[in-house]
Amino acid sequence: MKSFLPWRLVLLRHFFPFLFLMLSSVSASLAATIYYVKPGGTGTGTGSWANAMGVTQLQAAINAVSTAGGGQVWVAAGTYIPNAYPVGSTNTSSNRDFAFTPANNVAMYGGFAGTE
Repeated sequence: MKSFLPWRLVLLRHFFPFLFLMLSSVSASLAATIYYVKPGGTGTGTGSWANAMGVTQLQAAINAVSTAGGGQVWVAAGTYIPNAYPVGSTNTSSNRDFAFTPANNVAMYGGFAGTE
């Protein structure tokens, strides 16, 4: 006589471990890419606040995280002014038309002291 596992046990044994691994890898990859931006920054933006990019490079940080497949941009407290026209804009003629362009899979957090 064959014994059949109830469908709940089949899910527990096969589906949930797979789901856990998939979600773990997605959250780990998003958490792995963090770019730092702060006033006076002169670095590449990776690793820590000590290597933060400057205020004119906020869009570059957004683009870098997006290119890496997603992640976070941590922004220290300060004033950030965009220095480029929005992607795909037309009829733009002055710096009053400049804007930051958000990107998919990029979370932005701000107001940091820049020493966390």
